[in-house]
Amino acid sequence: MVLEMHKTLISVVLLSFFLISSCGEKTLGPDDVEYRRDENGTRILYEIAQPEPFGSFHRSYVQGTFANGEIRFRIGFRNGLKDGPFFFNHPNGQLRLQGSYENGTRNGIFMAFGKIGELIYEKNFLNGELDGNFSLFYAASESDVYRYREAIRQGEEFPSIKDHIRLKAQFKNGKPFGPYKAYYHPRGLNHLNETDLIKEEGFFDGDGLLADEQVKFYPKTQRLYVVFPGNDRIEFSASSDGFSRAIDIARESILNMPAFRNPEKKPALIFTADEKGNLIAPIWSSHVEKIAIRDPLKLGILIETFEPNFEAFVNFALPQAQKMLDSNSSSQSLEIVGLNPQGKLVDILWSNSKAGSEIPLHERMFAKRTKTRRTWNQGSTTEADWFLNDGSKLLMRGEDALIVDHKPQASF
Repeated sequence: MVLEMHKTLISVVLLSFFLISSCGEKTLGPDDVEYRRDENGTRILYEIAQPEPFGSFHRSYVQGTFANGEIRFRIGFRNGLKDGPFFFNHPNGQLRLQGSYENGTRNGIFMAFGKIGELIYEKNFLNGELDGNFSLFYAASESDVYRYREAIRQGEEFPSIKDHIRLKAQFKNGKPFGPYKAYYHPRGLNHLNETDLIKEEGFFDGDGLLADEQVKFYPKTQRLYVVFPGNDRIEFSASSDGFSRAIDIARESILNMPAFRNPEKKPALIFTADEKGNLIAPIWSSHVEKIAIRDPLKLGILIETFEPNFEAFVNFALPQAQKMLDSNSSSQSLEIVGLNPQGKLVDILWSNSKAGSEIPLHERMFAKRTKTRRTWNQGSTTEADWFLNDGSKLLMRGEDALIVDHKPQASF
């Protein structure tokens, strides 16, 4: 009798162990499962030929592999719905995407990675909707991917990956909310900070609509061009030496240009430009034949004059103006100007006036320049400024979209 009781007890323990084991965590391949729709049309995952949803008793997983044997993905399921952490990999085994679900709904931080491990995006979800921080990043260039793969192939150590921010924003209940900023890629100019690289910034209201002021900026200067009448151009480096050489070439070329090629006697202009050669803004005109310090209240009187080149401005004119201000106890106003051969104003190169909006000559190469400025209200705008790359400005005011053309103050 006792023996029979022991046999019965052992049978019960073995059966319990079997049931527990059969109901424990399970990992299947994608060919072993299928989706079926319930009465509400929701897609529920099942193990093929099984009546209960996949992961009915414990969280279970579907795992796929690449042909090379590397894990392709691993996704958790509970009661047939995605649940818990998941990930996808690149064919080389590096992480491509990770996140988590709760009862079939996205929750928590989702992160995606590029071919060499660089971060592509980071998003936060709450109950299936974007909520919280939202960041996008630039993918690595094809040349970076090639160099990385070559380094791996040859057993060399590849430099650490630097993530380049593309967009920073906030979401609330699935809608953009609050301030946002978009950024240019530094393109090798890794010394630049985020402020230098801002491409666009604005604000979203509680309904996810643009509101208040939105500003877009030109990209950072990466080269200079002398642009001649007729639009021929010569490229120079975006440096003090490059700017100096460009000024000399512009002036000399215009002086030696035959009259039939420039009958209207237009100047050669020096423009800043982005990495693709797109012009951003003019920063010098070959019409400048003299640099002078003057009092803006006494326009006809030149205090001191200098040669029309960058070195004369930086090394002589600017220090002299500063020295004059330091030695004068009164609140004197001074400006450094570029004049044509007739003594007429071509450009204001520097001013100590707080009311002046001119960018000083020595800051023009890398000055952050506004491209557009718009005012929004609940997703609509009736007011905008466009700052064109020839130095002029277009304004839109009122519902009739009146456009006014404002020419630049310098006679470029």
